[in-house]
Amino acid sequence: MKKCTQCGQNLSDDTKFCYKCGGANFEAAEETGGTYQQPSQQQPPQQQTPQYYSQQPAYQPQPAYQAGGYKDNTQPAKIGTYLIFFLLMLIPIFNIIWFIIVAVGGPSHNRSLTNFVRASLIWAAIWIVITIILSIVLGSFLSDLFSSFTYYLY
Repeated sequence: MKKCTQCGQNLSDDTKFCYKCGGANFEAAEETGGTYQQPSQQQPPQQQTPQYYSQQPAYQPQPAYQAGGYKDNTQPAKIGTYLIFFLLMLIPIFNIIWFIIVAVGGPSHNRSLTNFVRASLIWAAIWIVITIILSIVLGSFLSDLFSSFTYYLY
């Protein structure tokens, strides 16, 4: 058994630090023969905080990060925003790039406009797939129709 020199706590032999005060200085404890000793009524000496505890500053939560030009993009888009968006869609080649930029979104784009563009892209993808399927079906029908005319040309 060991005894902490700072607070007087009895500890086991394999203990490296006192679990009560954190001290690392020990002395051999007197064996009591298994009898219970009444703790002394003396106040233990002023507990000293180990140096490694005093070096760490108290935890202070970090303030939430807010960019300087933060814009609340959760409000619904206004009619003017949609009008400007549709006017920009009239410019060739730029409209595709602008459509993708707004669909990706970002802090400067309104969330409702971004959702509108994403929904438009989904509808465009659906129409492209339907157009491809109909083109294949119509193409096979027309090729079959024109191949059957060759028999009647004799």
